[in-house]
Amino acid sequence: MSRVTRKEWYERVNAAWPNDLPPLSGGEAIRAACKLYRFATGRTWYGEVRETGGRRYTDIRRGVIYVNPAGNDPRNPGWRGLVHELSHSVLYAPHGGEHARLELRMIKEVLKRGWLDGRLKDKERPEPTKEDAKWERLRRLYVRRDAWETKKRRAERALAKLGKQIRRLDKEVGSTGATVQ
Repeated sequence: MSRVTRKEWYERVNAAWPNDLPPLSGGEAIRAACKLYRFATGRTWYGEVRETGGRRYTDIRRGVIYVNPAGNDPRNPGWRGLVHELSHSVLYAPHGGEHARLELRMIKEVLKRGWLDGRLKDKERPEPTKEDAKWERLRRLYVRRDAWETKKRRAERALAKLGKQIRRLDKEVGSTGATVQ
């Protein structure tokens, strides 16, 4: 049995992608990164995930997955760059057979799940009207009022408790009821 060279592995990786890839949005990249992390490691990512841009790579640093939807490498923008860079971050390995196998598995997962067809895209929401804004403001006012009512009840309970403690200690000390400053 012949060994597969690194070049042959990466030819397989590059051949796995379709010719025309759709652009990758920020929300899509964040959701894909979390799902691919779980696929590659078998563990759910509970840390923070942030979208980044410019010359930054998609990478895991200090408990945060930084995702660059545009990709830092001009040869691997968008989906290609996301999968390639995330496979490095998950595996902590340089280019080689093990990395190529993981990247190929991740590509097949992206294609199998239909993520290139837009399944991870943000849902289209209708533009809120002025009436919607008024209802939202009213809802927030009710929430604020309820929070203050809770604080008021808590303060009343604390004052009642303090009053009992003061009366009990007054009896023990035998004070005349004068306030102590």
